[in-house]
Amino acid sequence: MKRSQIFTLVYCSSMFVLGFITLLLFLNDPQGSQRSLLFVDQDDYFMDFFNTLNYTADRNPYQVGYGGLVNRNYLPFAYLILYPFSRLGDFINELPKDIRPEQAAMIGCFVFLMISFGMFFYLMYEGKTGKRIEKLFTTLACACSGLILYNIDRANTIILAVAFLWLFLLFYKDENPIYRHIALMGLAISSALKVYPVIFGVLLLYEKRWRDAAWAVLYGLLAVFLPFLFFKEGFAAIPQLLYNVQLNSKKYYGGSFSIVSNHIFDTTNLMSAGFFIAKLLMLFIAAFAWTQKIFWKQILLLTCALLLSPTHSGYYCGLYLFIPLIFFLNEENHSNLDWLYLILFILAVSPLQFHITLPQTKLFREEFDNFMLQNMAVIAIYLCLITETLISSVRRWSLRKSQVAT
Repeated sequence: MKRSQIFTLVYCSSMFVLGFITLLLFLNDPQGSQRSLLFVDQDDYFMDFFNTLNYTADRNPYQVGYGGLVNRNYLPFAYLILYPFSRLGDFINELPKDIRPEQAAMIGCFVFLMISFGMFFYLMYEGKTGKRIEKLFTTLACACSGLILYNIDRANTIILAVAFLWLFLLFYKDENPIYRHIALMGLAISSALKVYPVIFGVLLLYEKRWRDAAWAVLYGLLAVFLPFLFFKEGFAAIPQLLYNVQLNSKKYYGGSFSIVSNHIFDTTNLMSAGFFIAKLLMLFIAAFAWTQKIFWKQILLLTCALLLSPTHSGYYCGLYLFIPLIFFLNEENHSNLDWLYLILFILAVSPLQFHITLPQTKLFREEFDNFMLQNMAVIAIYLCLITETLISSVRRWSLRKSQVAT
């Protein structure tokens, strides 16, 4: 059995066992901690989808209205693709929560989730190497993750953003120029939906593919700016969008994934310093990841930078982790250190929910839960990767220096 198959078997077995335990605990106590996986707030399920329909229904998404300016912070492409769904109800004159129970609106939400997750899981299946049964079981194991279930609860456009990022990473090296351009469009769409995936464009620079990089920039500019023309204010809405983004960054401070998370630390000043360091580290990683010669580690470095650097990186953002996870499971030449990465991956995407009360301290929160554990697992992956990449870079530099000297 190949090492990639052994790692895949261990991952799938672990996820199925954790999923089964989670299900048993939920059935034993439906109102217990496992309920936080899905519809934890019975008054807010699917509302990332329905609220956005309200913002875009009158084709004026950046002005004062339901939800306030603070929540009207998407680039126009996200509002544009959801606009057709807003015609399924009177989202202009009625509150989203009042329209949500209506049959047409709920069918629209299910269609959106089916399209989004259909793309996501299909590209995951195609991205996994090996026999069909191995690809299928890996996809099913990933579906057991709490990150997947939580994204069903939110119905957020991040599902599409990750799917289009998958599209880019699977085909940006393809010899067929048509597939390459489709991949570049995928990166542009992903970035237009959630901004931060743009960091993966550095892969084109690492490989000195200047023409493809130029096309990616062009597609990105079109995806970001052309949709403004569909809305009433056109380009005049840009200053208001920037103001709304600023408001959003101040309100939603912290998140489930962060180097200094408010799920771990309870000190605002420490968090502020941590976010500043995280953003500097993201710029460093974007310039430094090219020295990492193993593809899945390169992708994982960029994914960690994407996850841990924003001022707010919610639990649903963990969906990005499945991309480097699949490339990791595809690796044929796993080292012994990779067992540590496998354990950390499993901890990061585990469905099991728990909550433990800790002794009171001045710096840390009094509660330890699965969100904290998952965030710590991602931080540990990030630090291990940075350390490993630095060591290997120094060794290569020393070897070249010794060869020149001789």
